[in-house]
Parts: sequence; C-alpha cells; structure tokens
Amino acid sequence: MNEEKEIIEIPQYEIGVMRDPKAVLAEAKLAAQSLMTVVSQKTKPVIMNGEQYLEFEDWQTVARFYGVTAKVVRTAFIDLGGVKGYEATAEAIRISDGMAISSADAMCLNDEDKWSTRSKYEYVNGEREKVGEGPVPLFQLRSMAQTRACAKSLRNVLAWVVVLAGFKPTPAEEMTGHEKSYNGKPKVAMPQEKTNGDKRLISDKQGNRLLAIASANGYTKDLVLEYVKGKHGLEHLGEITTDIYDAVVAHFEGKNA
Repeated sequence: MNEEKEIIEIPQYEIGVMRDPKAVLAEAKLAAQSLMTVVSQKTKPVIMNGEQYLEFEDWQTVARFYGVTAKVVRTAFIDLGGVKGYEATAEAIRISDGMAISSADAMCLNDEDKWSTRSKYEYVNGEREKVGEGPVPLFQLRSMAQTRACAKSLRNVLAWVVVLAGFKPTPAEEMTGHEKSYNGKPKVAMPQEKTNGDKRLISDKQGNRLLAIASANGYTKDLVLEYVKGKHGLEHLGEITTDIYDAVVAHFEGKNA
C-alpha cells in the first residue's frame, strides 16, 4: 500500500543588518567619547595589569546613553560545603517598556580573599587601632553579588561600546583585585577639546573622516581646502568648527548644492 508523505517546509531564518552600520558606529563612538570624558575624571580608576576596568556606576552611565538600566530579580543564600555567600540574578531592561534584553548570574562567596575577613578596629585612648580580623558581614556579600550580577547584565549588551572607548570589557567587580592599583590617573585620557573663541574645533578624527568622505567622492585634499577657504574663509582644515562640520561633510557627500 502506498502512503502519501506530507512534505513539511522548514522555514529558513537569516540574520540581517537592522540599521546602517555606519550610523550605529557613529552613535557608539559618540557614546564612547562621552564615557571617556566621565571616567577620566575619576580620582581612583581601577587599573589592573596596566588595563583600566569600569565599575558598576560606569556601566550604569553608558547604559543610560542607550535607555537601559539593570534590576535584581533574585538573590539566594548559598552554602557550598561550608563556603557561604550569595548568588544573584539581574536583568538589563529597556527603560521605555521594561523589556528584559539581557540577564546574568553572579556570586560573592566568603572563600574569596577580599570577602572572607576584614580588619576590626576599636578606639583605644581616643585613637583608632586595629584589634584583629573578623568575618565580612553577610549583607556585604549579598550586596556585592547583586552588584556583580547587575554589572554583568549590562556588560552583555554594552561591552562593544566600552571597548570602543578603550576600556576592558569585564566589570571591575568581577576581578579578584590582586593586581589592582590606584594611581589616580586614568589609562584612557579625557579627550581635549580645541576651540576658536567660543566655538569648538573639529577633532583630528573628524578631519580624517571628512577627507575620507571627500576622497571617496573624487575630491582631493587641495579641493577640500579650496572649498572651505572660499565658503568659510578658513586657511586650514583644523580651523573648521563643529557648527559647520556637518554642512561641509554633506557638501562632499553630494547632499548640498
């Protein structure tokens, strides 16, 4: 007996670019530069093995640029053969609608050097003196587990922006701290703005971008200089200010007459 076999079509799913990559990168570079400006003002940046790591509050800053925040959704006490502490789960959520876009788990246990014991102090004859060591309070372990989980959830979606800014993608709270050194000087320096009176001059990167766009459309550097001199009375590309930069770029993209 012949049986008819049903043919089932399996849908093919493809990954496609959702937005113009150039626009995405332009936005990311702007966010990265703003992050560098904020972090460079920290008096005690976290430097390990010569690399700078961001703390949770820094991750919160870059997350705000993208309308994202983090929340703790679960915290549990754990006892692993006498090693005690907490495990937390956090989610990165979109502020506009509360949708979770990332989640992460993290622990903080008392078998970590930094989270096992702390120095105890007492006042003797009016002066503070160390009197021994004591266990780290459990509430501090719980808080750090939550902090690590929140930072990690943000890292899952925003590490690529942080790397563009020149920082390491691992949150500082996840590091052991053995190589931590505070030198008071960020590894990534704050970008210095050049000005002409009360107007900001374009950066070297913006100038190089202008030349690259012009070259792609058949213009030489001399033609670019000729245009900015005739149109804006400027002698050098470095004299272009940010308020006219977009218009100059648009001209060499063919968007302006």
